[in-house]
Amino acid sequence: MCPSFLVKKIITENLIPQPVHVLDLGCGEGDDAIALAMMGHEIDAIDRHGDSITTLKQKNKHLKIQAWQQTIESFSITPGQYGAIIANNSLPFLGHKDLIQSKLTEMFNGLEQSGVVAFSLFGPKDGWGHNTSVALFDDREMAQIVESFPGQIYYQSTEEGYGLTMRKRLKFWHLFRFIGVKK
Repeated sequence: MCPSFLVKKIITENLIPQPVHVLDLGCGEGDDAIALAMMGHEIDAIDRHGDSITTLKQKNKHLKIQAWQQTIESFSITPGQYGAIIANNSLPFLGHKDLIQSKLTEMFNGLEQSGVVAFSLFGPKDGWGHNTSVALFDDREMAQIVESFPGQIYYQSTEEGYGLTMRKRLKFWHLFRFIGVKK
């Protein structure tokens, strides 16, 4: 198990000091969900890929993780329900910027007071840029998203370089990473 950079940062910097209800959108095989559940958090984890959910359920025998196959766009987030919402490298696969921005607003609204949101978006140089079903954001668009966040910006970065995908394939990453705390 190897949680994402964002979840490692949340854990090591103790951004969620007490157990809360966490939503992991696009959980994959559950590395982030498992890492957070091991810290006592109750997790709702969704992914559109049934094989990923099956793997997560096999790994998750004794942790508080509810996992199911569902698309991010069809999952409705109840306002104020979560202490943290994670969407690591998953939102760009919604394919349309307006849909992503709408889901980000829903994520922000889904946080309780002092809730933590962490997500990543892909920049125009990303290796998946040739795929028309992946949405890419430029610096200006990312700045607008950050400005719309109803809280404190805890961490923000732009990163470029080669690295592995969840499926262990090498690709060029152009990432915008964000962690915020709702006020």
